[in-house]
Amino acid sequence: MQTIFHSGRLTSRKKFQIYREMIGDHFMPIDCRQMGDAVFKAHLEAASIGGMTVTRATVSGQSVNLTSEAASRGNKHDKLTATIRLSGTTRSSQNDRAAISHAGDVIVFDGRAPLAFEHTELTSSVTIELPRERIESVLGPASRFAGLNIGRDLPETTLVQTFFSDLIGMHEQLGPDIADRMAGIGADLIVAGLAARLGRGTPRDLQGNVTVQRAKAYVSANLSDPTLDPARIAAAVGVSLPHLQHLFHERGRDVPDWLRQRRLALAARRLTDPRYAHLSIAALAERCGFPSPTRFSRQFRGRFDVPPGEYRRASLQSIGRSTTPA
Repeated sequence: MQTIFHSGRLTSRKKFQIYREMIGDHFMPIDCRQMGDAVFKAHLEAASIGGMTVTRATVSGQSVNLTSEAASRGNKHDKLTATIRLSGTTRSSQNDRAAISHAGDVIVFDGRAPLAFEHTELTSSVTIELPRERIESVLGPASRFAGLNIGRDLPETTLVQTFFSDLIGMHEQLGPDIADRMAGIGADLIVAGLAARLGRGTPRDLQGNVTVQRAKAYVSANLSDPTLDPARIAAAVGVSLPHLQHLFHERGRDVPDWLRQRRLALAARRLTDPRYAHLSIAALAERCGFPSPTRFSRQFRGRFDVPPGEYRRASLQSIGRSTTPA
C-alpha cells in the first residue's frame, strides 16, 4: 500500500488542518476535530484493488461529523464505506443507530446520510469503498443497514477481516483480472455479514456465490501447493465435494478443470517473468502446484500449443528486444 499521509509528531493546528483537508478530499467532506491534549498522530495508506479503494489508517483521538449539507456535496454517492476495526473503540451514529465498534467488528456507512463518530484513543482500521448498487441490489436501501455494527462474534465478520488482511498483503502480486475478482469476493463477503447481522440469513443465490468466491480465494492463496485438490477446497469452505461441484457447474465451471487452468495461467505468467528465469521448467512446475513435470509439459502444450520451454524463450526474447535501446 502507498502511504498518503504520515503525521510524524504533529503539534500545530496548521498541520492538523492539512490532515483534515486531506481526509475531506480523499473520503468525503467531513469535519474532523482533534480530541484530547495528546500529540496528534496519523498514518494512512491506500491502495486500489480491482477499482476498489482500500485504506488502512492509524489515528489518535478525534471526532468526525458529516452534516446533511456536506453529504449532499459528496462526490461518492455511488459508494458505501465498510470499516473493519483493527484496534481501539469507536462510537458512531447514523440513521438513528448508535453503535460502539471494537477490534474485529465491521460497520458500513452511507456517505449520503449524516454521520458522526468519535474515538478518544489511538485506533486502527481498514476502510473499503464498496459499489452501492452491488450491496443494495441484495439487501435493499442502505438506510436499512448503514450504521449497524456487525459484531466480531459472527463467523462472517471473521471471514471479512481475514480476507481483507490477506488481500492487502498480496494485492501487489495480483493481475488486473484477479484483482477484479478479489474485489467482488470482498463485496459479497460484506453483504453476507450484513445479511447475517440483519437476521435474514444469506440469500440463496448470494450464498452460492459466497461459497464459490471463498473457494476461489482459498485456491488463490494455496495454488502452489501440489496437494491442493477439489476435495480439500470443499473441506476448506465447509461444503461437500458434490455440492461444490454443483455450484461450479451452475456457473459453467468444472472444479478440477478450473483448478488446472488456474495453475496453467500461473505457470504462463511466471514463464514470461524474468524474475523466474533462473528456475528450471521442472522447478517452476512444482512451484505452480504440478506434481509431475511431464504432466505439466503435456497440459501446458495442450493449453498454449507450444512446450513450456519454447514459450519461455519466445517471451523472454520478446521482452529483451522491447527493452534494448534503439
